Amino acid sequence: MKNLSVLILCPSDVGNPYVVQLIRGLNDHSCIEKVQHGLFWLVDPPHFDVVHIQWPEALTKWLPPSQEQINFIAGALARWKSNGSRIVATIHNVLPHHKSKGHVYKLLYDAVYAFVDTVIHLGHASHAAIKDVFPNELDLAAHVVIPHGNYQYFKDISRGRRLAFFKKRSGLRFLIFGQLRHQSEVKILQQAARSIRESGGQLAIVGRLPSGSRRLAGHYTTRLPFWLDPTVSVLEAFVDDEDVAGIIEATDVVFIARTDSINSGNVALGFTFGKVVVGPDIGVIGETLRNTGNPVYEVGKFSSISESLQRAQTSYASGLGATNLAYADSELSWERITDLHVKAYLGCERGEARQ
Repeated sequence: MKNLSVLILCPSDVGNPYVVQLIRGLNDHSCIEKVQHGLFWLVDPPHFDVVHIQWPEALTKWLPPSQEQINFIAGALARWKSNGSRIVATIHNVLPHHKSKGHVYKLLYDAVYAFVDTVIHLGHASHAAIKDVFPNELDLAAHVVIPHGNYQYFKDISRGRRLAFFKKRSGLRFLIFGQLRHQSEVKILQQAARSIRESGGQLAIVGRLPSGSRRLAGHYTTRLPFWLDPTVSVLEAFVDDEDVAGIIEATDVVFIARTDSINSGNVALGFTFGKVVVGPDIGVIGETLRNTGNPVYEVGKFSSISESLQRAQTSYASGLGATNLAYADSELSWERITDLHVKAYLGCERGEARQ
């Protein structure tokens, strides 16, 4: 195999553990000559064998792009491609979650995808999801499935302390981790809290809820039902990466409240720590959970949410968490994930990295 030079095209201060672990894995791979990252490479693009884009919106530092920025990015990608670079894009989401700026982000994605040679999907459902929004842009690209890697990163940097935010001393412990973006997701959370309370369990919400401004009444109407629930704990504060392991280890079941996302890192996060994971039967989230025997629910159907949480209790008692941990250690290991990336970089149109 040829030794490759790889550019992970994202901000130089990227703190996303997925990207950090990918860069580490590539640096350790025998077929990789060098790995760089940062946006300054866009200014005067030197040659790289592979230019790998994670999120197109990261190319404008997560801010809505201007047409001038879109043209600038397209020009850099055109120069790389004309010099023989393979342009690779990983599909983390169909479009950014900023609904109000959807049009300008679509223009950015269109411009980026016009140059992509290889598309990496985190699951098979991802291909169909982007086909609905980008019916023609990626037809000529090679499509490869490489699952989301585990979160060994959080174990490596853990402070070694167990952080529990639950109010009770007993009952199955469910965790919602991360930001909820829409009121529709809050509604799922409300339904889940009710079902968990009725089953004798308890819930910790560690992450941001919508309506963040304390000057708005919605801030309080959204939160008050959780504040008053004796079985629910809410922590809306920044969590250091070093404390993530302690939070996950203190829980039994990870619950994902999403309505329209195709991917969620919380699936791999829960598996990494040997937890049962419950999530919506949508996109790669549902695909992965179903394939591994974890409970899923139908979005918008309360009875389905309640049933999935009941199945979570049975799954927990039967030891599914240990099975999930074994899956994360083998199928989602970064040695395997990195090797699949390298095969894709070297020419996935021949099928080496297809899953």
